[in-house]
Amino acid sequence: MKVPPRLAADPKLIDEAAEMLLAADYPVLLTEYAARAPIGFEDTVKLAETVGSAVFRY
Repeated sequence: MKVPPRLAADPKLIDEAAEMLLAADYPVLLTEYAARAPIGFEDTVKLAETVGSAVFRY
């Protein structure tokens, strides 16, 4: 059985999102499953600490 590769976002969209987070007065990350999963939790923490944002899980 062949395992499909992980999906990756368009690098231009990632750059755009990063610019928006860095320019925001009060950046907030809205998370769902990815922030609770072991594979995404640490990355979410690193991103929040880097841009100084709050994290809201819904």
